[in-house]
Amino acid sequence: DAEAEFDTYALELNLDIDQLHADMELEDIIAKVRNDQRGGNASGVRG
Repeated sequence: DAEAEFDTYALELNLDIDQLHADMELEDIIAKVRNDQRGGNASGVRG
């Protein structure tokens, strides 16, 4: 489960889990991640 993995990383970095979850639902953040993913795919990045 990706969310649990991100939570583990966030805890290791002493981040605010509730803020992380809120930020991950922001439309502008989602759009940026999708755009970065498309760019990576277009560049041949895999994995």
